[in-house]
Amino acid sequence: MIPPFFSPGFLVFSLCFNLLGAQEVVISEFLASNVSGLTDENGENSDWIELSNLSGGMIDLDGWSLTDNTDDLQRWVIPKVILAPGEKLVVFASGKDRAIFDQELHTDFKLSSSGEYLALIRPDGISVESEYAPLFPSQYPDISFGIGLVDANSVTLVGPDAPLIYLVPDNGDSDVEEVTIS
Repeated sequence: MIPPFFSPGFLVFSLCFNLLGAQEVVISEFLASNVSGLTDENGENSDWIELSNLSGGMIDLDGWSLTDNTDDLQRWVIPKVILAPGEKLVVFASGKDRAIFDQELHTDFKLSSSGEYLALIRPDGISVESEYAPLFPSQYPDISFGIGLVDANSVTLVGPDAPLIYLVPDNGDSDVEEVTIS
């Protein structure tokens, strides 16, 4: 029974806020078809996964896991890595299986550009901290995918008082009308 002083909107807001607030570390971005981007220590364009610490404190990722398989949540276990608040970590999804403290990290699996499950699991081996489920969508070469965190390195492309010109299709026609806003 819901107490009468709680509105349904309040309960939905509270549930969403708690679920979002519970995430300390997220899979903030990944690249599942690395053709000419970031290279690993072997000079190879391995796919990669970026983890971001959203919390206000240090997070020790020792024992956390990355997986692309819902039946094997502890597929690849992260070694001792401490992430400061706001810090990011890149793990290559290369299939090379390298999990050595203070060295470049590589999962034992690669990412599928046609889409698949991807998750970060807490050290208990069952709690999903962040996931792309049931599958992330098909990916394009050299275009990363993620949640789009905004940070201090964000760049404003169009200022709030800048004049703007955009084109609007005219009645489904291929012709467009130019509209200027200033």
